[in-house]
Amino acid sequence: MKALLEGAKIPFGYHEQPGANHWWDGDRAPGADCLEWPELFDTLAKARRDPYRDGKLIFITYNPAVSSRLGNIEIRQQTTRMKRSRVEATKARGLVIRTENVRSLVTREFTREIDGQAVSGEGAFTQYGGVWRKTDKPAPLDQGPLKQVMANRMVLITATGGTPEENRWTENMARFHAEQFGYRGNGSLEIVRDRDFRADGRTAVVYGNERINRVWGTHAPGKTASATLFWKPAKGFNLVAFGGADLRAMRATERLPLFVAGVGYPDFVEFTPEAVSKGTEAVTRAGFY
Repeated sequence: MKALLEGAKIPFGYHEQPGANHWWDGDRAPGADCLEWPELFDTLAKARRDPYRDGKLIFITYNPAVSSRLGNIEIRQQTTRMKRSRVEATKARGLVIRTENVRSLVTREFTREIDGQAVSGEGAFTQYGGVWRKTDKPAPLDQGPLKQVMANRMVLITATGGTPEENRWTENMARFHAEQFGYRGNGSLEIVRDRDFRADGRTAVVYGNERINRVWGTHAPGKTASATLFWKPAKGFNLVAFGGADLRAMRATERLPLFVAGVGYPDFVEFTPEAVSKGTEAVTRAGFY
């Protein structure tokens, strides 16, 4: 490959580590050298393309929580969650922008038109009833779906307010998830009892239901419907709930693979314990906020 690139006169960087196997490390990078080799990232930075190189910027995303920005334009919120959003911008005495499925965006250059409507300035713009207006501050960035929310240094919260069997179930599930994450993700998750939890910005994964887990009950009150998995924003952190209305419903969630590649969840899903035998027929509600 090196010879082919040289023959094609394509600029590239090359490094070969003597005696190294699949995984190797040294003192060149803060992390593992085989992943964070400094010259590799220098090469990528130098190869960054001008988003307006063809006269216009085109940016497409399906989820701003994963990818929200290209060049001087950032999509903050979608009109319809998890569907394709598209921005096309040209420079003509200021930015002229066309959008699809965009409710709120931020520009970092003078903008004079959005979707055929005259605007003026740079910064945050939000659509109200089809009319674009400049706002004082950016709209909150869309979040979710559920597994995306969990990617924020999550902490696992067990219950202390249920029966011994219910409390033990939450402890066992938290330990199982922590061990699974350690094996699959090479990471360490903290497990905390609900009475010891203090919000610090990390995502809190709570087990049980609102009756037995005080963190769940305080920040997501309301009767739990059968077996459920959902997330919601709370004061100072995001909450992910994993459990059910009773012990039978809680146990029905045991087969939900949280840390398996290729398995995704919407913002919320509810199902009956018969899901073990009926599969998706037992799902009663699921969707995005």
